[in-house]
Amino acid sequence: MAPLAKLEYGRFFDQHRSGPFVAIAICINCGHVKATAIEVCDACDFFPESAEDKAKSLILSTEYDIGDEYLGLPKEELLALAPTVAAGEYRFNEREVTLLVLFGDLVMATPKSVHLWDFARTFGPGCSSCSACGR
Repeated sequence: MAPLAKLEYGRFFDQHRSGPFVAIAICINCGHVKATAIEVCDACDFFPESAEDKAKSLILSTEYDIGDEYLGLPKEELLALAPTVAAGEYRFNEREVTLLVLFGDLVMATPKSVHLWDFARTFGPGCSSCSACGR
């Protein structure tokens, strides 16, 4: 049986990358596998509240991307790291954590209207009657 199929709750499964993508994350406090990075851990009730804890949680998840670039580890590697995290032996790259915190601060400082405009420009219909959308 594939490793992901053995996880509790039956929420995760592995179809050798031929099926739908299912996110996972490793709790940075206890090493338990959970569904998403920024959620309460079912095993230890830890919730990543600080910017640094959120950054670390994203790093140990399949949700770690910036823009179109995926920066995270494959599910298999994350699952292999879980015992190391549980033992308190995993060491984060502090430079990577700091840069991710700074990126998060930049995103949060960007006005919502800019995010909405980027979303509309990316996913909305193009128009030929104006030059605002660049299409």
